[in-house]
Amino acid sequence: IPDVEDCDEGYIRFSGWYATTDIPDTRVKTDDAELIAEYWESRGLTTVIKGDSDSRVVFVTKTATSPGLKFDTLGSYAFAGTTQCVPGDIDDFEDPSP
Repeated sequence: IPDVEDCDEGYIRFSGWYATTDIPDTRVKTDDAELIAEYWESRGLTTVIKGDSDSRVVFVTKTATSPGLKFDTLGSYAFAGTTQCVPGDIDDFEDPSP
């Protein structure tokens, strides 16, 4: 379930993340970061890769029309993302359970 937060009055955004440490030994983390960057770029997003020869982080350059996305290989494989602000009321999405 994604997190919901207020942006400006009458607007909300969603964010979430997923991580796994179940990475086969045959995977090369730096190569996988390159593959993620290539995939996102094929979808029209602009990426920036940071890191060294052991681990990399791929960022999507956040703009008015693209989400904030991140993939990192720092010990695990993790994806994180935040949407742009959209019209909505946070009360419609908050979990009512105690």
